[in-house]
Amino acid sequence: MIERMTGFPQCRVVNVKEAADRREYMAGEFAKLGITDYEIYQYERWENSDVKVTGDQAVLDMLPLGATTSHLLTIKRWYEESDEDMVAIFEDDADFEVTKKWPFRFDQLLERFGPLWDGIQLCVMHEGWAVMYPRHRNGFDHGLQCYIIKRHYAKKIIDYYFTDDNTIHFKMPFIIKQGPPADGPRSGTYERWEATIENTVFGLGYFYIYPIINHNVPKFQTIDPVRRSRKDLEHVAQRSYDYVNSWWERVGQHSTLDQLFDYEHCCPKTQSYGNVMPID
Repeated sequence: MIERMTGFPQCRVVNVKEAADRREYMAGEFAKLGITDYEIYQYERWENSDVKVTGDQAVLDMLPLGATTSHLLTIKRWYEESDEDMVAIFEDDADFEVTKKWPFRFDQLLERFGPLWDGIQLCVMHEGWAVMYPRHRNGFDHGLQCYIIKRHYAKKIIDYYFTDDNTIHFKMPFIIKQGPPADGPRSGTYERWEATIENTVFGLGYFYIYPIINHNVPKFQTIDPVRRSRKDLEHVAQRSYDYVNSWWERVGQHSTLDQLFDYEHCCPKTQSYGNVMPID
């Protein structure tokens, strides 16, 4: 493993069986990084899958069921086959170019997040400006090209969604909507997360986000069928890809680790960001 990847966990890749070119691509990228502890899990397209799903029809209609079930099955399979405490899960169109600009080793970065997280989203597809600052994840932070989760969170996923090895019951997790500060920290109401694939995978725990892996939009332009009616999403994906690359080129690679955890350093004052919750 090359030095900057020191401490990176074992890897699992979500892949469609017919996409041999993507398996070859990911194997080649891992080889460049010196990553050998990985497996690529292959799945049938949803229309050919024997996985059973139940749950609220409104949720089922919103989710890309092939991709969503593949991620949940990958988490379950890793948990049952490995005794490691952490895993990095990839989609097969991840882009590793920005790793060349990391001014840190991965283990040094991970230490700065502290011990209290369940998972970290390491990529982003954002309809506004991508926030290039380590923070709490919000429900509109899209992208599953890479994330890491801990073992206890994988068990939580299995217990919450799986009714048996081949049946997944979809129900969106709850999120608390904070009340006014004057009402105290425990005020607010509970609502379910919006039905997205990301909120399904990340919504059960304490998640941070920091985009240090990108989406290889130039090579693999994939928008799932549920979202295909959103004509703007290809533009959103391209814009996010360009911005993440540009930020690491202009700012990230020239920064210290302390600066990378400094909001004022990372986020231009000329752009507006909402609901940015720093890591405690």
